[in-house]
Amino acid sequence: MRGANDSDRRGVSIVVPTLRAGVSIKSFADRIDKALAGTGHVWELIVANGASETAIEAEVAELAKRLPIRIDVRPDVPRDFSRAIMRALARARHRRIVVMDAETSHSSKYIDRLLSGLEADCDMVIASRFVEGASVGSVSEIGRRMGTWAVTLLARPLVKFKDPMSGFFAVDKCALPSLGSLRLVGEAIGLELIVRAGLRVAEAPIPVRDRGRMSFHEQWLVLRHLSRLYRFRLGPAAQLASFALVGASGFAVDLAGYLGLQSLGLGHTSARLVSFWPAVTWNWWLNRRFTFQERPKRPVVRQWTEFIASSLVGFAANVGTYVALTANVGFFEQERIAALICGVGVGATANFLIASKYVYPRGSTVISDPKRRI
Repeated sequence: MRGANDSDRRGVSIVVPTLRAGVSIKSFADRIDKALAGTGHVWELIVANGASETAIEAEVAELAKRLPIRIDVRPDVPRDFSRAIMRALARARHRRIVVMDAETSHSSKYIDRLLSGLEADCDMVIASRFVEGASVGSVSEIGRRMGTWAVTLLARPLVKFKDPMSGFFAVDKCALPSLGSLRLVGEAIGLELIVRAGLRVAEAPIPVRDRGRMSFHEQWLVLRHLSRLYRFRLGPAAQLASFALVGASGFAVDLAGYLGLQSLGLGHTSARLVSFWPAVTWNWWLNRRFTFQERPKRPVVRQWTEFIASSLVGFAANVGTYVALTANVGFFEQERIAALICGVGVGATANFLIASKYVYPRGSTVISDPKRRI
């Protein structure tokens, strides 16, 4: 933390979410107080709560009479782990911030070790489970261990260290991007910050205890998060690849509908006209949900209609390329499959460009006002 004054070096904001039931804020706050006693750190504990809960608010209010603890409540939005954390980060008073959970998987006695690491030439220090001297603690189920390894392997190409999914870390707030520019899902807060901001990261060998099996919903959120970060890292090429994969899946839906309707007695022409609609709707929804998920959400009916129009333009470019090549180029007149492939490529590219610019247009997601949605 070069250039930090004495106050910056001594102060630390500890951010912890309270979205899981059965966690005692009092017990956790007392552990923090004990761990930091005598270390010289001036600290505050921010309880990041995704929704108003009278019991938790009352408990924090009582603790605040003797400890530097406060709660950040946002009752106007659905309960959400990542939004609660990001809002708390934005409101932290100190330059040094530690993010951890209130369960026993993250031990408060290692906070000082993380903060000491920030004195080196780095922006973030993570508690790593996969460096020498660390451990994952007691993992009771092989499924949990395999899930941890699988997610880590998927995330590893995005970074240059061993534990990209660590949720226990210390970070220099001055190294972070505009927090309103980040749109998180799930709990991979540290990974999001590292990839988006290009942070310099050090790993500390700190044991992390087992938290139990990840739910299907948690795994789904992690995969969504990773897909978005890969698109961010790879840029337009990843978005084009996603668009192409969605198109391929849409073709499968189209073909299934076309054949299925004929098996029910519908003529092939009518079947072809009908099968187009579920296929194009499928493509529109998947592109809205995945390919362009970071773009601003627009009115459903209007966007769906625009996507159909862009698909028709792409189809016209597809057929037009095929006709032009087979009519004017001797090679393609003989090799019509090659002309068909070229047509598909031109049509898909045209469809992607129109969809990217007009159907799913870019928009500003940067929010400077902390009272507005992150």
